[in-house]
Order: sequence, then structure tokens, then C-alpha cells
Amino acid sequence: MNRRQCLISGIALMASAHAAAADTREPLTLVPGARKVGGARLKIMLVPVFDLTLYGPQGQWRAEEPFALRVDYLRALNGRAMAQHAADEISHQGFGDTQRLTAWQTQLKAILPDVLPGDRMTAVRDSTGATLFFKDKRSIGRIADTDFGRHFFAICLAPETSRPDLRRGLLGQG
Repeated sequence: MNRRQCLISGIALMASAHAAAADTREPLTLVPGARKVGGARLKIMLVPVFDLTLYGPQGQWRAEEPFALRVDYLRALNGRAMAQHAADEISHQGFGDTQRLTAWQTQLKAILPDVLPGDRMTAVRDSTGATLFFKDKRSIGRIADTDFGRHFFAICLAPETSRPDLRRGLLGQG
């Protein structure tokens, strides 16, 4: 990424982080008629890592409508490592634009905090297609790029996810 692109990405990130800092809405209020679609627990080598819950309008999930994915952490995790893992998963699903992926990873590293057991974060796809991030009821960041949201949520919700058991649970199929 050249210096100009880095500067533009940095300015955009600061602007979105500043705007998000004042937002203290309950994340699920951004999903009209939010109801639970399904849930799942991620375990790695039998060790529980976090619980996921998907919310959609009237308990239905459609990728093009607002929805929320809540994560209740059962273990301490590093925010930068989570951002790296998300970028790796997006790449493994075939996204090949390394420049955009690097920009998204940079934004995620600035947004995602370290978490402890008992912490909760929620990612919301809003009506514009932007992805909003909340820790509890406090907004911690926003990525407006609709392509980012599509690829980010695909980590758990796309048919080609590396964790089909999570997808089935989230969609209420398992």
C-alpha cells in the first residue's frame, strides 16, 4: 500500500472511530424486530473459546438485511490476533485483493480490543451494509465497505465456511 493510501485509510479509520465512540445504542436495536436465529459454541481441541448467537428480523437471517452476530467470550483473546485470524479466513475463502485485505486488517486491529472471559462483542450489518462493532453497548468501530461485511460475516455464515458446524448452529439447523 502506498503512502497516500495509508494516509487515506488512517483518516477514514480515525473518522469512523470518532463517530462510533459517541454511540451507546443497544446493538440489537439496529436490527428491526431482532430475534435469535440460532447459536453455536466454538471449541478448539475440546476447549470452549466463545459462544456465537445470530439475530435477524423476526428470527430470520438474510445476508442482504440487517442482522447481528453476538460473541460471548469464554477465554481471553488478543484483539490483534483476532484481526489476523479474520483476515486469514477471508483470504482462505478466496478473496484475492491483498491491498484491500491489508486495509481491512489494519482497521480491524484498531477496532478489536483484547477480551477476557465474560466479555461480549457484537458485529452488526446495518441497513446500509456497513459493519458496526460493539463491546457490550459501546460502539468501538465501523467499517463502511459493504464488501468487507460480506466477507467478514462469511467467515461463519457462508456455505464454504471452514466451520460448517458453527454455520448450522447459527442458522438454527443443528
